[in-house]
Amino acid sequence: HDYCAGDDNEMIGGINYFIHSMM
Repeated sequence: HDYCAGDDNEMIGGINYFIHSMM
């Protein structure tokens, strides 16, 4: 999955990327 993290969602995007990477 490729996530384009925004300025305010950079942390959230990183967490989502980590979760989906393990699924």
